[in-house]
Amino acid sequence: MPDRQNKPREYDAVLGGQNLIPVNAAVLGGIPGVKSRLASPAIEVRIAALSEAPKYGEAGLDLIMGALQDKSMQVKSAAFLLLKDRDEEEIKQSLHNYFPIFEFDVITVDLYGKENSRRKSFARFFSEDLGHGILLEMVYIPGGTFMMGSPNSEAGRDDDESPQHQVTVSAFYAGKYPITQAQWGAVMGDNPSYFKGEKRPVEQVSWYDAVEFCEKLSETTGKTYRLLSEAEWEYACRAGTTTPFHFGETITPELVNYNGNESTDVGSFPPNAFGLYDMHGNVGEWCSDKWLDNYDGAPTDGSSWESGNNYRMSRGGWWGNDLRDCRSAVRSCEQPIYGELFNGFRVACVAVQPPRPNKIMADEKLSPTETFQFQVITLYHWGNTIKTEQRQAEYFSENLGRGVSLEMVKIPGGTFTMGHPENPIVSSGDRIPQHRVTVPTFYAGKYAITQAQWQAVMGNNPSYFKGEKRPLEQVSWYDAVKFCEKLSRTTGKTYRLLSEAEWEYACRASTTTPFHLGETSSLDFVNYDINCSINVGSFPPNAFGLYDMHGNVWEWCSDRWHDNYDGAPTDGSSWETGTNNDRLMRGGSWCSEPDLCQSATRDHSAPNNVYFGCGFRVACVAAWTS
Repeated sequence: MPDRQNKPREYDAVLGGQNLIPVNAAVLGGIPGVKSRLASPAIEVRIAALSEAPKYGEAGLDLIMGALQDKSMQVKSAAFLLLKDRDEEEIKQSLHNYFPIFEFDVITVDLYGKENSRRKSFARFFSEDLGHGILLEMVYIPGGTFMMGSPNSEAGRDDDESPQHQVTVSAFYAGKYPITQAQWGAVMGDNPSYFKGEKRPVEQVSWYDAVEFCEKLSETTGKTYRLLSEAEWEYACRAGTTTPFHFGETITPELVNYNGNESTDVGSFPPNAFGLYDMHGNVGEWCSDKWLDNYDGAPTDGSSWESGNNYRMSRGGWWGNDLRDCRSAVRSCEQPIYGELFNGFRVACVAVQPPRPNKIMADEKLSPTETFQFQVITLYHWGNTIKTEQRQAEYFSENLGRGVSLEMVKIPGGTFTMGHPENPIVSSGDRIPQHRVTVPTFYAGKYAITQAQWQAVMGNNPSYFKGEKRPLEQVSWYDAVKFCEKLSRTTGKTYRLLSEAEWEYACRASTTTPFHLGETSSLDFVNYDINCSINVGSFPPNAFGLYDMHGNVWEWCSDRWHDNYDGAPTDGSSWETGTNNDRLMRGGSWCSEPDLCQSATRDHSAPNNVYFGCGFRVACVAAWTS
């Protein structure tokens, strides 16, 4: 047996007592064990170590304060949540250094709009550098429980604000202001607003535009940005109040931009008790939820309500509204494709809570130790089998609840040639020029997302061909992005669509032939040119262990459409430059001809289009290794 098998591995557990601690091994108890796990490359391991540190007194608190300098915002957030209620001066100073505080006046008024109180308050925040000197300030919103909706006695109320119901909202970060035109321009590269001004809120953006901004900001920063749910929005707006406005029973033009002619610079009026500005008036703010005309059956955990029609929620009122339409409880909705000059949005960022002690250990849940075995088929030109090979792949399973799991297969990093050789008889011009691309390791869904998986996460099933194990279809690109965002929020990992380069790399699985099966395909091995989708996994996988990469359903990718590869990224990332808003689709479908199911074949569609031949597959970054 090779000598290296007797050597301890990093984060191996050993017993304490008189035993010597092997080099690079972690003691699971005591300060040495906490220190060792805080040095782990795995974010979840570091967070788990922090949750145990307080029981070791001053030495443990020192380690938590040190974690405020961690490069991961998730770890910083965990450290902050453990320290925020402590009174020690040194800890307060540490929090101030790494989670800055801003001070502001909280104002309330009486029934006539006359100021009746003014007090100093403060809130913690972090700043996201968007480049070009533009910052996005995100304010910490502590978790809590509140009554959502309006009482029957509230003047100007509507029936859609009923029934009042108690909602518990977890801690998160919310934008200090609605997204400004400068912030939008820094991320998206344009400015659709009618009333121009860098500090004015962006407007004339659709719900889909707002979701795309969040997705792009998430990709750029490595954090999970999204729209606020309607419950989060109202909780953040009320900031502990129960009156029609966070200012009190009424508002005045000195406090809110309403009954006016245009938007104003964000922050021109006083904030609420959480430190958020412009929650009443200025621009309506898109929320993530679908519209329903009352709160019967609404979630009570602060999550986005995804049943209902396709209209999306807007909250807060806007510069042209009267007083009643700017109340904390007032609800509005718009079609998600429309960008009106009164609609903007504010972003949320999840605040990661420390896990319970001993729930996540280095070699327990974070490294996928399970493997599955499968056969890889290679075909002759005429579709007969040349050979069958036995392979295995690593994977982890995500429990989606209700007995539904999502299996994510490890795709080892590597370099490949993307595209199709130039051949006017065979190749389409959008698949050239061939170019070398290096793709880092990531995890990809073993199958396209199934209807059962979508149902478990989103609560509905839009598919035309029903079947729990069939691939989901009739979803837009925006719907797919929304699924990834919600799955990320639920699991604490970063799920997203595959980039086009990742998709082709994962499909080829080191092959250079038109199909991963070889030079051709066959109806015995691929679902194409027939009448409907079939259950995922009905045919053999490729050499990476991925099923249905050819046929069954087209799969949305993250990239914008370009009609050739001139200037394409070579690092496996999503291609986000360009003016064409269409998004990529790969792999072909049940009704496609064979050549449309090739590894290199590309297609595209408007991101709001739905089609019963198109679904998607998800990717997950190896988050625990960063």
